Amino acid sequence: MHSNRPQPATQRAWATVAGCTLALLPTLAWASGGGGTCNAHDGCFEFQVHGYYILNFLVFVGLVVWYGRKPIAAALDKRYRDVAKEIEAAQAAKAEAEAQLRDYQTKVTRLAEDNARLLAEVRAGTDIEVANILAEARTLVDRATADEKLRLEQESKRLRDQLVDETARIAVDLAEQLVRQRLDGAAQERLVQAALADLEALPSSPSVTAGAA
Repeated sequence: MHSNRPQPATQRAWATVAGCTLALLPTLAWASGGGGTCNAHDGCFEFQVHGYYILNFLVFVGLVVWYGRKPIAAALDKRYRDVAKEIEAAQAAKAEAEAQLRDYQTKVTRLAEDNARLLAEVRAGTDIEVANILAEARTLVDRATADEKLRLEQESKRLRDQLVDETARIAVDLAEQLVRQRLDGAAQERLVQAALADLEALPSSPSVTAGAA
C-alpha cells in the first residue's frame, strides 16, 4: 500500500534543482551588477544572454521532474521492489541450499554410522563363525584321535594275543620235538603212563561224577 508522502527519488530530484538554483544565484547577482565593462563577446557572463540559457535549463529540469516524477518514481519503486525480490529469492535459495547441505551431511553421517555398524556386525559374525568352525574342527580331531587310539589299542591287544598264542604253539612244538629227540619209545610210553596215572589220581569233578551216574 503506497502512502501520499513523496518518494525518495522525487525528493532527491527537487533537492538537486534547488541546489543548482542556490549555487547559481551568486553568479547571477554578480553578473547583473557588474556594469557594462564586460559583454558576451568578451567571454564574460551576461545575464541577458546566458541567464536565459540557465533559466531555460532550470525550467526544463523542473518540467522533467514535475511531469516525470510519477513514472520515474514508479520505475525506481519497481526497480527497488525487483531488487528486493531478487535479494529475497537469493536469501531463500541460500537457505534452501544450506538446508539441503545439512540434510546431505546428516545422510552422509548416518550412512557412515550404518557402514561402521554393519562392518562391526560382519566382523563379529565372522569371528563367531570362525570360532564355531575351529571348535567343530577340534571336536572332530579329538574324536578321530580317540577312535584311532582305541583302534590301535585293540589292534595291539590282538597282536599281543596272537603273539602269545603263536609263542605258546611254537614252545609246545619245540618241547614235543625235544621230547621225541631225547626219549626213545619205551621212555615215551612210561611218560604217557605216568601222566595217565597222575590224571587218574586227581579227584573227580561233580560234573564228571554226575555224568558217570
